[in-house]
Amino acid sequence: MGRPSKIPEIERRFGRPIEDILNDLVDQGESPQGIADALRISQSMAYELIKQFDLKSKLKSRAKSDFQSYFGNSEGEFTRLIDDFITAKEIGGKTNSTIRFYKTNLMRYVWWLNERGIPLQIRYCFTTEVIRHFLHYVQTTPERFGGRSTSSRKPVSRSTVDAYWRTFQAFSTWLVREGKLKESPIGYGRLKKIEKPKQVKLVVPEIPDEVIAAMLNSCDDSLRGRRDKTIILILLDTGIRLGELVGIELKDMNLEAGLIKVFGKGQKERIVRISGPTREAIERYLELRAEVAKTDRLLVNDYGYALGPSGVQIMLRKFQKQFPDYPIHPHAFRHKFALEVLRGSGNLAALQMLGGWENLEMPRHYAAAIQQEDALKVHEAASPVEKLMEVNGNGGKEKATISA
Repeated sequence: MGRPSKIPEIERRFGRPIEDILNDLVDQGESPQGIADALRISQSMAYELIKQFDLKSKLKSRAKSDFQSYFGNSEGEFTRLIDDFITAKEIGGKTNSTIRFYKTNLMRYVWWLNERGIPLQIRYCFTTEVIRHFLHYVQTTPERFGGRSTSSRKPVSRSTVDAYWRTFQAFSTWLVREGKLKESPIGYGRLKKIEKPKQVKLVVPEIPDEVIAAMLNSCDDSLRGRRDKTIILILLDTGIRLGELVGIELKDMNLEAGLIKVFGKGQKERIVRISGPTREAIERYLELRAEVAKTDRLLVNDYGYALGPSGVQIMLRKFQKQFPDYPIHPHAFRHKFALEVLRGSGNLAALQMLGGWENLEMPRHYAAAIQQEDALKVHEAASPVEKLMEVNGNGGKEKATISA
């Protein structure tokens, strides 16, 4: 296998051979995604380098070592239940990201239990009181879990605490269903023993049309330029998730009908529609893609291999630097899509189906944002102060005199 063209650039930047750089990153516990971020390359190229320098077994060994360091050397009933829970979720079709989410959070919980000498038996370590103390630890400790990762050294947000709460809720529900617990230590509905952390409801800024137009105009006529334009238009036109985007294969597209089949969370299949301009951009991209492609995936990198999530994120990060006042990331396009659908139709059920949401919670969230816009327009047309300034005592249109 030839050396990818970016290797000399990476070696110049680090001042060392690429093999030494990769080995150090693996020794530091970096995942393929972490390696891609550190070297400023796509995830698919990171996998290519891992394969080329025979680091797959070392990565697996390192991951196993990290898992054991969290769980400790002792086997316990609780760790076996976690393993069974993860297996059940994998069989149930949960996505890899959801599996990682559960596993990481539960590994950190076990690390915390070991640090405090709490026995890894369910009647001792998974009670309402213990879980409450753990959530308080996450919320108030500046450097958590021994500072093992960058994220554990950052200030914690409410969404982080909520992530652990949701993990414990899913795990406890499974334990009750399996007959391992009589009742959930989290509780249900109005009988919750540990309340779900309240989230700060922020007004998410929307990417302006002129910014998106500038992004599209900056895409040149090369393979990469046509691909980037395709990515932007598909994200905007369909509102699909990042994982759904990079998972599209050629067989999933019916360009003549303007339809694409995507696989969402839990491998749920749905059909999304693309407009004429998006279809034309895809067709122009496919002309150059055919010359290099080594995969059935729609999106490829410069070497013809499948473009991973990090490749899309790196591309959009370039625009984020150019337009720092606006959110330029895959989910921002999903946000923009949802708002535009509701502005054009107001149809919550259609938005739910197009966006692949399991329920109406998120569509209602976007509907609330539209209602806020409408309320501001109503005020613009019916401001009491403007009305006061326009009307005099005789019902005329002269402005009233207001003393300073």
